Amino acid sequence: MKSNKEKRQDNIKEEARKLFIKKNIEQATFAEIAKNSKVGEATIYRNYPNKGELAMVVAMDYVTDLVNDLEERLSNKKDTHIVKFEKLLDYYIEVFINKPDYFIYMEHFDNFIAHSSEKPSDFNEYEKSLYNIVKVLCDVYSGEKLDNSIDANINVEMAVYTFNITFISLCQKLLLRGKITSTDLRFDAIDELKLMKKIYIDYLKVK
Repeated sequence: MKSNKEKRQDNIKEEARKLFIKKNIEQATFAEIAKNSKVGEATIYRNYPNKGELAMVVAMDYVTDLVNDLEERLSNKKDTHIVKFEKLLDYYIEVFINKPDYFIYMEHFDNFIAHSSEKPSDFNEYEKSLYNIVKVLCDVYSGEKLDNSIDANINVEMAVYTFNITFISLCQKLLLRGKITSTDLRFDAIDELKLMKKIYIDYLKVK
């Protein structure tokens, strides 16, 4: 059972997450987060010296949930390597449909870290959490001989890593559609993701 302190921390992170998505991290303030969390602003500052620290902790929670889900999805040893990669992309499409706030938040966080002066003092923990995603993917294709479902003539780890990054970026872009230009609305987002998935799978498959 969580202590009152842990529950308070969870509440602060949840209210921060919602506000960061609604207003963007740059525009949200500790005063607003404190009000929504029903705690004093000083309580937040005691735990998070600046907004970057709090934003990073929220991002790490997202990444941890993602890694746990991926490990479960890709744990079936009977699946071929190509099936595991299909499951990975299908999972991202599910997240796009059912939990779009993940991609929205990570887009906000990347932009915040790139341009804000309120950066976390220690970015190593976040980088470690991101590495866990890469590790899950690499573990699928390393340490064991590739099966006959994937073309052995390609650099599989590089391809999978690149496809993972670009697929996530596409999800983030599609969630912004209509907010930049109206021409973005010509095609269905899910159809576009499925098309990209097919391109990736066709590249990996044995020719």
